Parts: sequence; C-alpha cells; structure tokens
Amino acid sequence: MQGKLSEEHIKHVLGAWRTAPQVAGLQDQLLAVLELYEHFPLDVAITGGTPEANARLARVVCGLQNEEDCLIDEEEEEEDDEEEDESDEAEEELDQREMSDVDTERKEVSKNVWRAENGLPVLSYPYIPNVRIWILNGPSAPYSASPPNAGSLYDLLVVLTSELHQEDHMASLMELRERDQPLYLVRAEEATDLVSEELKGPCKTCAWERMRERKLEMQRRRKEREATGTQVSQEPNRLVGMTEIGELLLSVLPDMRKQAFCQFILDASKELRVPKILRNNAKSTILPALDTGKVKKEEIEQISAFLPSKALTNHPARLLSILNAMEDIRLDVGVLGTTGCGSSSFINALLGLKSGDEGAAPTGVTETTLEPVAYQYPQFPNVVLWDLPGMGRVGGFNSPFHLKPSEADPLTTALRPSCDVYVLLCPVRLSMDCVSLLHHISATGTQCYLVLSKADQVDEERVSEVKRWSEEVLSKLGYQLMVYAVCALQPERMDFCKLTETLHLSISCHKRKAMAQHVAQLLEKEIFNKKTELCKTM
Repeated sequence: MQGKLSEEHIKHVLGAWRTAPQVAGLQDQLLAVLELYEHFPLDVAITGGTPEANARLARVVCGLQNEEDCLIDEEEEEEDDEEEDESDEAEEELDQREMSDVDTERKEVSKNVWRAENGLPVLSYPYIPNVRIWILNGPSAPYSASPPNAGSLYDLLVVLTSELHQEDHMASLMELRERDQPLYLVRAEEATDLVSEELKGPCKTCAWERMRERKLEMQRRRKEREATGTQVSQEPNRLVGMTEIGELLLSVLPDMRKQAFCQFILDASKELRVPKILRNNAKSTILPALDTGKVKKEEIEQISAFLPSKALTNHPARLLSILNAMEDIRLDVGVLGTTGCGSSSFINALLGLKSGDEGAAPTGVTETTLEPVAYQYPQFPNVVLWDLPGMGRVGGFNSPFHLKPSEADPLTTALRPSCDVYVLLCPVRLSMDCVSLLHHISATGTQCYLVLSKADQVDEERVSEVKRWSEEVLSKLGYQLMVYAVCALQPERMDFCKLTETLHLSISCHKRKAMAQHVAQLLEKEIFNKKTELCKTM
C-alpha cells in the first residue's frame, strides 16, 4: 500500500513540526481542531459603494450577476405585487411558464440570502461551502475610507472604488497588512456608485466643490509622481475589474479560509490565556466572532482545552500544513467478512458495475479474492475500496498443518492491510465469526458498518425481523450499530441506497479521523522518537 499522503505534503508537515515539543493526546487534539475547521466560515465583506452598487458587486462575486432580484426582500416583493394590475399579472404568469427553468434557479438563489442579527444582508457563496458574503451599507462616499475595525470583523474586504479614490483606502490597507489580511479594490462601473450624499438642497454647491477639490488634488499627486519618476505599486491592491473579481476570488477563497482559521485559533488562544478581568474587549477577537455567528460558545470552550499544549495554538504554520494535507489524504475503506460473504459483489455494487464489466471485481462460487485488491471509489477522488480476502479460506492449504502457528489466528490476517473504516458483511444473518471480527475492529477504535449481505435469501417480509434480532444481539454485546440488509445483485432493493447515503455523508468525518491518526503517528515516528533517541546519545 502506498503512503496515505504525498511526499510533498509529508515534507511540509514535518518541516512545520520540526521544532514542536512532544504533545500528549496529539491525535485527539488534531481531530478536535479539524472538526472546528469543518464548520468555520470565511467572512467576506462588500463595501465602498452605495447599497445598490454593493448588492450588485456581491452578485458578481457569487457569479449571480444575471440574477438582479436575488437580494430583494420578501416584503418589497409583496408590495410590488399589490401595485401590479391584473393585466400585468397575467403577462407575468405567461413569462413564468415560458422561463420556468430560470425562475426555479432564482428561487434556489434566494434561499442563500438572509439577514444577520445586526440587520446586514448575508449571501452564502454558492461554489465553496462555509463562505459568507456580507453587504455593508455604511458610509460609501468617495472621500470616506473603508469602515473602521472592519479587519477585525471580517476575514476579507472587497471595496468598490475608482482610480481617483483608491488612495482613500491606504489606511485600511496598512491595517490589514499588519494582520496579514487581504484587501481587494474593485473598479466601479459608474461614478455615481460611489456617491452617498445627494447633490441637492442648500449644500449642493458645497458638495460639488468638495468633489472638484478632491479631483484636483488627485491630479496634482499624479503629476508629482510622473515628474519624480516614482511608481505606485499595483500589487496586491491593484484595481480589479468587475468581470474578473468573481473568478479571482473563486481561486483564492479556499486558501484564505485555511489562513483565516489558523489566524483565528492563534488570536483566540492568546486572548483566552489572558484573565477575563484584564482583557481588552475593544480589541477582542472572540466577541465579534460570537456576535456574527462565526463560532459558538461551546467551540470557544474547545479551543480553551488546547491552551496547555502550545504546539497547535502558537504556530499557525503547523496547523496550516495539516489543513493543506487534508485535501491529499487517502481514505481506505475495507470490505471484508467470512469467505463467500459476497464482498466482491458488494464492491461492484458500490462501483456501479456488474460482474464481468471492465474494472469490476471478479466473482464466483468458489474463493476468488485471494489477495487484497484496491478499487478507486468513483464518487470521491481520494477514497479507495479494498476487497479483502474472506476469513476462513481453505483453497490455499496444501495440508491441515500448512499454516504456521503464528499465522493460524485468522483475525491477525483478515484486517490486512489496515483500513480507516470497514464494511463488515455477514451472509444472511449474524454469525460468531462476524462478531469476532467486529470485536477485533472495535478494539482498534475503527468504525465499522455491519451489513447483512445476500438478504434476498430471506423472505422480504422477514428481513426486518432478522435485522431487529441482529441489533438486539449486538446491543447485548455492547455494540450500538445499525444493521443494513442488502442484496448486492439488486442494489435498488432494501437498504443499499440508505447505506451508501450514510457512507457518503460520513466520508469527511472519516477523513478527519484518518488525518489526525496518520499525522500523529507520522510525527511520533519521524519527530518525537528521533528527538528522544538524540537525547539519549548526548
């Protein structure tokens, strides 16, 4: 079996943890941190323009620029409906019938919009989970900078501005650079998108004069730079066009979410180490996160449990190396049971193949799986299904004394290679051999799915009775497991679809556990043990 991680990711993990001290319970801590990251949202704030311009920019960022009405409140829709006459309603119904697909898409889009407790509209990013787009409808005049303290409330700022006014945001840019947070300046399509005050009334002349003075000042600065030959750096705060901001953010948001999470763990840990009476709430990281729903109170308590161990909370690069490697971790799912349990047919059902198809597992009435065989799970790129030889095989024996004493225990060979999760097949009903395998798997702390294979051999009305009896037996033995009855040759029947759905929903959970276990073992072998051996030789 090849390594569960690529050599590049292993190198990065070992490099980041090279100076880390040995940590007690590292596997449990890694698993807890990965579970926190699973639900951690990246907050992107849209600001700098009028409410209408900010909403339009938010739609462009989410790739919804053609959905002009996706941010309209339901109350406003109801008022517009009341004002329409009967003829308009009839015409609208006709258009809806002609464009039913577009209307369905718009309804789905509107489900992603809600209002936070502070009244700000929030849009769920449609392409990447756990990314929230906040639309800030605060001051947006061209001579006003980004909202104060926005960097402490949001992970990424997208500001609508123009070439004439981009220097207004230099203060925000410097503040965010100190926090290692990015700021994207987007070029407004119209100058009126940046004007918040109305040019009317007794102050109309004053407003125009301020705008004129501002323009003359920017022209003077530009001429000075041209005369001295100095150039203003356009990276990373160059103006981005409306047409490219969506694709740009789509490529960088996954990495930004990882970095934001690592920075949050670092800042929150520093704050939690300070006694409550001495904390500065004005510079708090935790309070804004609780207010915006970024984290929950119980998750802050989990972070508090990591404080004694500074290996995870003092060095963001260590945690970041693990989050980057999560995309590469291979999950091994072992399918096993007694010989003749139908594991190969079950593998084919998971692969969506039939016996004899290209790439299908070989099946037969005799022992066909003599060695472990790996199959790539098509629904998930880094999930491998292992067809393991059945326990109790006799075809390979030359004599009753063929096996050596050390090899006689079938439990020591049935679970090779070691997998991250198992699917245990029991033909027709639960047997003592399957219970022994289940006990051996559970002793290693590995999760197991129990499947009654070949359930078509039992009357369909009695399948539920067999399942209930098996669950009662397992309960008496101390196992609280759901039993699935399947027929691999007819996967549309009984519990096969329910089993695959449960397995698919649990893939991310299994990967987190596999990642925590593998990294803990890797560090123990390559870092901590070598340090101990070095100390003994000195």
